[in-house]
Amino acid sequence: MATTRAPVGRKNGLIAPSAERSSEGAGKNPPAFPAYEVIAPLRHDGRRYAPGDLVSLAPEQAARLIGLRVVGLIEPEA
Repeated sequence: MATTRAPVGRKNGLIAPSAERSSEGAGKNPPAFPAYEVIAPLRHDGRRYAPGDLVSLAPEQAARLIGLRVVGLIEPEA
């Protein structure tokens, strides 16, 4: 039985492209990327994030999603 999936876009969330992986350092832990606050629903690396969640993104991914207002920088606590 085939399943149907809802289209992903502004209404249902945005899919972030996965960071490019190189063979260098294969088998080791992936590099730790900075965390960003999710502003709009997001699906990244097969996981769904709701507004208010934190997601780790490569700088290239973050720049695109910040421009689309899907994620934002984490405000430091005063």
